[in-house]
Amino acid sequence: MGSRVYQFGAADPIVLTLYPEAILAGNVTDAGGEGLPNLNVIARRSTFDETGHHWRQVDATRTRSDGTFRLAMMAGDYSVQVRAMSQPQSGQEMYLPVSVPAESSSIKEAIHLRPGEVSEIHLTPETRKGYEVTFALGSGSRRGFPRLTARGNNGLTIPLSPRTSRSDQDTLSVVLPSGTYLLSGFSEMGGGSEEAETSITVPDHDIGGVELHFSKTPAMPVEVEMEQGATSDNATPPTAQSLGLTLVSIATNGDAIEQSFPANVQRDQTAIFSPPSGTYRLRGRSGGPWFVTQASCGGTDLLTQNLVVTPGTGSVPIRIVVSNQTGTLSGTVTLAGQPAPGWVYLVSATPSVTPVVMVRAGSSGSFSRSNLPVGTYRMVALERRIGADFEDPATMAAFLDRAQSVTLNAGGQQTLSLAAVPAAELPQ
Repeated sequence: MGSRVYQFGAADPIVLTLYPEAILAGNVTDAGGEGLPNLNVIARRSTFDETGHHWRQVDATRTRSDGTFRLAMMAGDYSVQVRAMSQPQSGQEMYLPVSVPAESSSIKEAIHLRPGEVSEIHLTPETRKGYEVTFALGSGSRRGFPRLTARGNNGLTIPLSPRTSRSDQDTLSVVLPSGTYLLSGFSEMGGGSEEAETSITVPDHDIGGVELHFSKTPAMPVEVEMEQGATSDNATPPTAQSLGLTLVSIATNGDAIEQSFPANVQRDQTAIFSPPSGTYRLRGRSGGPWFVTQASCGGTDLLTQNLVVTPGTGSVPIRIVVSNQTGTLSGTVTLAGQPAPGWVYLVSATPSVTPVVMVRAGSSGSFSRSNLPVGTYRMVALERRIGADFEDPATMAAFLDRAQSVTLNAGGQQTLSLAAVPAAELPQ
């Protein structure tokens, strides 16, 4: 690790800290220890921002002829998934997807890569004989080629690569091992999206006659209204788009891709969410003059609970209440008693669509953030930005000796000094 300082005229100097890459080396073998070539390896990095936790796909490769692979990536926490590049023919052995950590594991069990270090993992995919499942797409309004997944009773999600019948474009076939699955399909189009879902049981032979009927995903209107007490200036309520309202999936869809569905504007200028079935959290953008004080869908409080969308949910509106009663926070970050650049993390004690706000302190150590929602925050300053879940109380607990609490009132301004946690004390 090293640092370089660049000076451009009278502007503040730019300090670049260089970290060596981390290496993830792996070996994928069958049960007998024989290397498995040409399998797809997907690496996802655990990241955190103001909207919460995300698994971001950052790299992909294939196993070599001896079953090994090697990825050079920046330090951090990762998950790795190995799966077959294509589906086999009926009656052949198929390799089931395998992940480290397992899909049901917590973030704390992720693979931790340190700068300049080599980490090694060994994966052995389960092999099962596959059988052809032929199904009709039904007579719905589906257009485009659907994305299909099968989720077994054991929780394993298998991305599917369907084959189209040459004689009938609405007849597809996939290969699955014996077992019971929830077969799901999703298709995005210019005029909206459609989904389908059905349960199937695959015996130890090929089956047909399965029907997968697509229907439009529910259009959930977004209704935005002002809270009583909003100031008369700037009294036009914001739109769902200006608030950055987005539904973010809790679980990945089996393709190592996190799904996010922002509110869409219709021709009549109304906004809707149209997500497929799944579990979502509502997130929004910070920094504007308005913030969300209430969010609900039916009897679900979307500031404290997840939104569960199921087939046939219907067009239940999402009600958003906003306020522009905000405050301003400013101050100075110090390191070893001297003003220094850093990152300030503000964790709201009040449920919010933006539970964590990050503010950058410049080279002089000063920082300022206006239009912050009123309420109480826990704050900590760090010498550098880190990928940590500050929504988890255990994360802030590690910095209790330097954390502070601050309460912002409408129209008020708070100024304070924060001693930063040195980079040497932060996780690598």
